[in-house]
Formats: sequence, structure tokens, C-alpha cells
Amino acid sequence: MRIRRVLWIIIPLLLLAVLIGGGALAWLRLRPTAPARLLVTGGDSSLRLLEANGAERVLAEHALTSGYSFPATAPDGRTIAYVSRENGVSSIMLLDLATDRRRELYRSQEHVPIDLAWSPDGTYLVFLIGGQLTAQIVPADGSKPAQLIAAGSPSFFAWSPDSANLLLHLGGHTVQGGHLALFQPGQDQARPLLSDPGLFQAPAWSIDGSHFFYVAQPPIENDPPSLADLKSDIVRVTASGKEPLRLAREEQSDLRIIRSPTRDQIAYMVVGVAGFGPLKLVDDRGGAARVLSQPGARVTAFFWSPDGTQIAYLTHEGDFTPDGQRSWHVVDTASGTVRDLGSFMPSAAFAGLQIFFDAYTFSFSPWSPDGTQLAYGASDGVYVIDMASGSTAKRADGELAMWVGGR
Repeated sequence: MRIRRVLWIIIPLLLLAVLIGGGALAWLRLRPTAPARLLVTGGDSSLRLLEANGAERVLAEHALTSGYSFPATAPDGRTIAYVSRENGVSSIMLLDLATDRRRELYRSQEHVPIDLAWSPDGTYLVFLIGGQLTAQIVPADGSKPAQLIAAGSPSFFAWSPDSANLLLHLGGHTVQGGHLALFQPGQDQARPLLSDPGLFQAPAWSIDGSHFFYVAQPPIENDPPSLADLKSDIVRVTASGKEPLRLAREEQSDLRIIRSPTRDQIAYMVVGVAGFGPLKLVDDRGGAARVLSQPGARVTAFFWSPDGTQIAYLTHEGDFTPDGQRSWHVVDTASGTVRDLGSFMPSAAFAGLQIFFDAYTFSFSPWSPDGTQLAYGASDGVYVIDMASGSTAKRADGELAMWVGGR
């Protein structure tokens, strides 16, 4: 109990000090060869589809896009899930972009859904509700009502590539009662799997789904513990939680981990006692981690390119504030070459998303599907960076943009 009390103090100091201190037309039918479009959210509760030629189509006028109720595009790019808020009722709506047909999947006067995420095969939608951030799952065809599958705040999850397993990180650090659990569609509840999570948010699956990656806390022997007892091990285990292999260790650090979209490499960023730190890369067999960011960089978020050859990352300078100035950089993961792409003041939505960027891997990326552009929300609108020229152009008013189609 003494360990738990001390860690309840240490962990918030480590984490919060960093964050606080500082009829449909044919051209609308989304096919794999269709050009990518931007879905734009704004402060006016609207969702808009932005064409490459600048034309806009209003998709919804009562969309809730604040407080992490961001829309989520289905894997095939044909359907958007979003939260509607009208007359005190929150609903999860599905919108078919080709037919404009809408279907309600969930409705509540009490709870506002957040963190919407599609399963990779587009069969299910997972979301969180309530103060305890209970995880719910609902079939995308509306054949069944939403089902509670796990509870434990904070809640983070990751779908296996074949959509057969949902891995959940619930309740935080191990001394806070945190644990990892596994849910398979058709079960009543998630079942506990591992009880040693360290300081991190979302886990990640291997490419073939046979293993997953998470951050573990080694056994703490001192009572009471000190800050030095906090260690973050990036571990690879089998899908059943067996055969652990430590890939990297960071001392007194909170980590964010994301697997490459094309191979079993883990990129991770470090948040330590002194604040945000570097971006690193480690292979699934271990070995020394490589630093990818520039010397002294304070990385606040990062995003793999679709082909896995580059990572776009954000940094801050000076004292950290959640909505402070950010700078874009892109690193080639093979050569280590870094390009600097300019600075901006993030919109409220984009600033908020950065805090939990690893939790939105299944629903958001600033990269266009072909890897030629980066889209982001700034304080004065939505901008796009052309990767070939490095030039930046404003595309629309709004707070956040995500890509639709183009796959």
C-alpha cells in the first residue's frame, strides 16, 4: 500500500508537470483509385468534405467535434462515424459518403462518446463513455446494441490486424491497479491478461498479429519506492501474453509507442522528469535503440508515413504549453536525414489530439494516403504541407482535418 500511495504522487508529477507546466454523384463514390479528400471539423459544429479543387460539401451540422469526440473514417473510406449532439442527446451516426444515408448506432442523454475507432475490417466500432471511460463495442451494421466490454480509467486499446482481438490497457500503471486485457468479439467481457503495465498509453500489435508490444514496469522491490524505481521496458510478447522479450528500457520515463505500418519496428518518444525528449526507433528483436530526432529535440507527437519510410514529428521550444507553438520535422528512418518544415500555432482540437496521438492511430493520421502531403489544424485554419516542395498552404477554415479515400 505504501508503494501505491507513493506512486500515485510520483506519476502525476512526472506526467502532469509536463502537460500543465507549460442521389449521389458518381464522383462521390469512394473507390481505391479515388483522390484523397479532407474531412474538416470546425468550431461551428459542422463536418465538411473538402475536394482537391477547393469545393466543399457540408456533411453534418450538429456534429460534436470537441472533447475528443472526433469523427473516424472507415477503413474502406466510404463511411464516416461521427458524434451528433442535438437537444441534449449524443448519438453515434454513420454516414455513407456515396449515398448520404445515415444510420444511428448509439444514443445517450447521459454519456458523450469519445475516441471512436473502427476495427481494421470495418465490422465494429469501439468507443469510450463516462467518467470511468468504459469501453463499448457496437457492430457497424447496427445488428446489435452497444456492449460494455471493459472499464478502467484511463482506457487505451489496439485492434489486431485481423480484427479478431482487441487489446486494452486499463487503469494506468501497475501500482494504480492498471492491467492489460484482451477482448474477442462475441465474448461478454474482456479478460485480464497482464498486470505489469508501466508508464505508457496505447499498446501495438505486430504486423501478423502473433505478438504485441507494450511498456512494462519491472518489479519494484523498495518500500517506499523512489523515482529511480520507475523503469519503462518496451516488451514484445505473444498474443497470449507469453515469452516476453525486452526491446528497450528507459529510466524514469513515460513512453508513447507506435509500430511501423509496414514492419515490426517500434518508434517511441520519451517523456521524462525534465519534460519531452527524443524520438527513437527499435527493432522487434531488440538491439540498441536509434535516436531519430535532432539533438536536443523535445518531441511532443509523431506519425508514421503510410509506407513506413518516414516519420513526421512535432517539437516545442522553451516552456511547454499544450497549445503552444509547434514545429514540423520529417525524418527518413533509414538514413536518419531530418527535414524541417516550419512552425505553427495549433488549433485547440489539434493541440488536444497531440496528447493522445498514439490512441488515435486507428482513426487519424496527418499523412495523405499516398504520403505526399501533411494536413494539420492551426489556430487560423487547416493547412497542408506539400512534401515534395516543402511549401505550406491554407486549405480551409476549421480546427482539424483528416484524410478520406485515396487508398
